[in-house]
Amino acid sequence: MTVGFTPGEKAGIYQFAFPSTKDKYLLLDDYSNGRNEWMLKGAELSGSTIFRGDDEVKVFVYGVFSTTPASQDASSKGKLVLKFDAPKVEWRYAVSFISVEQAKKNYQQELGNGITAAALAKKGEAAWAKVINQIQVKGGTEAQKRSFYSALYRCYERMVNITEDGQYYSGYDKQVHTSKRPFYVDDWSWDTYLAHHPLRTILHPQQEADMMQSYVLMYEQSGWVPTFPLVYGDHACMNGFHSSISFLDAYRKGVKDFDIEKAYEGALKNADKATMLPWKNGPKGPLDDFYHKNGYFPALAKGEQETDKLVHSWEKRQPLP
Repeated sequence: MTVGFTPGEKAGIYQFAFPSTKDKYLLLDDYSNGRNEWMLKGAELSGSTIFRGDDEVKVFVYGVFSTTPASQDASSKGKLVLKFDAPKVEWRYAVSFISVEQAKKNYQQELGNGITAAALAKKGEAAWAKVINQIQVKGGTEAQKRSFYSALYRCYERMVNITEDGQYYSGYDKQVHTSKRPFYVDDWSWDTYLAHHPLRTILHPQQEADMMQSYVLMYEQSGWVPTFPLVYGDHACMNGFHSSISFLDAYRKGVKDFDIEKAYEGALKNADKATMLPWKNGPKGPLDDFYHKNGYFPALAKGEQETDKLVHSWEKRQPLP
């Protein structure tokens, strides 16, 4: 089988070409231990699955096949098998973190005008050209230019705007919020604070401001400025509070269109009241009190068993960076 895929913002188009000598099936496999939900009505398919992580988030989908499946077979493990008679099948779909109804709205906004896969691809190419071409490189070899623009391309992997129709689902309080500005998540801040965020203060200062405001909202919704924010909440991996550096760097470079006082409040709370143990975020414990008094974490003696339940079983007690 030959598969083509064209992405949009919150939508996409799959194109399947089946071998002429084989039966024509599509398997929607399980991702969440049998907790997928599917509803097929004619050529329309909607449903949801669970995105697994430190906490769970439901992801909804709505899509339309170019031809109605000839039959369906749903298993008890959350899988769905669809049989087709046509040699080629196109599936146009959109996703949402809010609801199936919102996924359908996202579908109508991006694909409801009958846009073709080729036209959607051109739209994506134009969007990429706009951001990539804002930097014009002179000199260097073709290989060096290729490396530069490949790296620049990857700078746009995150953060991710998950706002839908002026709303967004937050994994930080498990609620749907309305917003007049984008809400961004998925920031591997242990890495991105070094160069990615500083680069964005130059290339897209307003976008950087929206991202800093998203951090502020995460703080308001969860009680802590996240250390490694993902769609389902703070992954709390790595060490330290690199978001504080991003707040300060943006402010010093003139990016101030975010709640600066609230950002400072959250950064100060993380510094004074959060644990500094690796792969943790939340209230401090006895080891943190020891650190604030003495300036270091006490090591365990060789063979000594850990006594602090806050300490990660693999990461152990680590010196702070």
